[in-house]
Amino acid sequence: MLEKDPSAAYAIDPYKWEEIIAGAYVAAGFDEVVLTPRSGDNGRDVVATKKGVGSIRIFDQVKAYKPGHLVTAEEVRALAGTLFAAQNVSKGVVTTTSDFAPRIETHDFVKSLIPYRLELKNRETLLQWLSELRRTHERCKTDNL
Repeated sequence: MLEKDPSAAYAIDPYKWEEIIAGAYVAAGFDEVVLTPRSGDNGRDVVATKKGVGSIRIFDQVKAYKPGHLVTAEEVRALAGTLFAAQNVSKGVVTTTSDFAPRIETHDFVKSLIPYRLELKNRETLLQWLSELRRTHERCKTDNL
């Protein structure tokens, strides 16, 4: 649906977006994916963990915003603060159906965390990621993998 009409992203309920992102981590091969409660999530909507060699735990904060409603530097710094407060997380991701405030990646604090501790996934990157996961899934089904 999103590949045919990317603007359909804005009609999807914000909690449904959290479910979509959680499902995307499952499709990406994460071993454990937790969708946090709607309130009291401590700045995390999805917690995705990949175990084994090179283990990683990601906190993803999902911002289902309409066009023009940009994710602010304050919102990004809030997730960064969550990363520092938690002792068992490798990386934070802010995922949005919109975009980020201009020059947010150049703020000293944010810039020092990108790309290894913090990732900013805007609408374009999000839709591309979901499309790639869908194509990989389709290939695996076709190849009986």
